[in-house]
Amino acid sequence: MTCLGFQILAPDRAVAWADSEVFVDDEPDGDRCKLFVNPLARFVVVGSGRMAIFTDAVEAMTRYLTFDEAVSELPGALRRSARHYSDTEIAARAPLDSATVAVVGSSQQYGRIVGAVLHLHRDFEPLTPQPSYLSPYVAGAGRLTTDRHGIISIASEQLVELRRFLPLASGGALVTAEVTREGVRCGPTFDLRQGREVTAGWWPQPVEGE
Repeated sequence: MTCLGFQILAPDRAVAWADSEVFVDDEPDGDRCKLFVNPLARFVVVGSGRMAIFTDAVEAMTRYLTFDEAVSELPGALRRSARHYSDTEIAARAPLDSATVAVVGSSQQYGRIVGAVLHLHRDFEPLTPQPSYLSPYVAGAGRLTTDRHGIISIASEQLVELRRFLPLASGGALVTAEVTREGVRCGPTFDLRQGREVTAGWWPQPVEGE
């Protein structure tokens, strides 16, 4: 499981984030990147569930040149990946029971930045446009802003919720991305294990009026 989410802040700005900790048999097993950037198409992808599915999603994302193309083509790639995983020996001892991929970028169809969420239990049919998404969900997150303390606060609350199912979860690195029509900025911004900033040089810029 993963602490991840996104929030559309304005027609031309969004933030997305994910932790880095991975698990094997409910035990921490190091860190992996769960946030991928396609700078050519100017969108980001975050994923939760089986890393094999997310890895295949990332590989597919390298082929897409627009957000809309990604949302249109990704369901088929994810279904093929899920079928392939189900046929492997690993699936016998670790069945594919959850996988979620979220994509955030500038949509020509909608004329603004939007989010799309694809769940295994919906056969990866994209839910779009989505203004926000949180996994795990925490109440009162609707006022999330680009302020670093707001993002860290939500991710920390998500980690508390995650520990209800995975008591040993520590979160690892919080990786944050700011998505605009001009491009994507991202990087590790907070160490959830140590409770300290790891990148003080940049943060997504506050929305005017905040």
